[in-house]
Amino acid sequence: MIRSIGRRLRSPGTLLAMVALVVAATGTAFAARTLLTGRNIRNGSIGVQELSRRARTSLRGARGATGARGATGAQGAAGAQGIQGIQGERGPSNLFVHTKASHTVDVGDRTVATQDLPAGIYAVTAKLVADSTSSGDLNCRLRTELATDFDTTIVEVDANDSEEVTLLGTVTIPPGATGFGDDARVICFEGTIGPIRTTDIVISSIQVAAVTPTRE
Repeated sequence: MIRSIGRRLRSPGTLLAMVALVVAATGTAFAARTLLTGRNIRNGSIGVQELSRRARTSLRGARGATGARGATGAQGAAGAQGIQGIQGERGPSNLFVHTKASHTVDVGDRTVATQDLPAGIYAVTAKLVADSTSSGDLNCRLRTELATDFDTTIVEVDANDSEEVTLLGTVTIPPGATGFGDDARVICFEGTIGPIRTTDIVISSIQVAAVTPTRE
């Protein structure tokens, strides 16, 4: 029996079959010993770079919802003060008032009152009371020293009676005008009714930035 087995082992075909059987058996055992499972990997020992691109893509979750708005922050400190702006134009802030108790108008003295003014634009109002011993017309004018009239009124004065006269207008006093053309004055012409006495004379001038005329 042993001799029969020995003779079979000497056969080349039998030897090849035995070698193949041994290799197959030992290869399966080695693979079984070297196969990796989850038990063979330590937690946290494999980085993302060691994973395949498909595996890394599968790790991305869906975009989350927008979070709630945060609370309003505290108010910041006040900024530095800005530079000062340019000065505006002059407003109607300067009022010039000239008064005179009385004046008698005759052929040689027709200027009732004169108000000196600095350079500027003015809205002027003049008032007076006139009386006479005879009846007739009284012509009064508001003008500058340059003989430019800017208001004229004519009132009828009855004998032994009085009439109030009011004059309104605007006047421009140019810069540098001194002694000539730098005033507003009231002039009255008595005509043929003889000397006229004027009382309670007031000239009021308000300095303004500009005058805008209108007409109807």
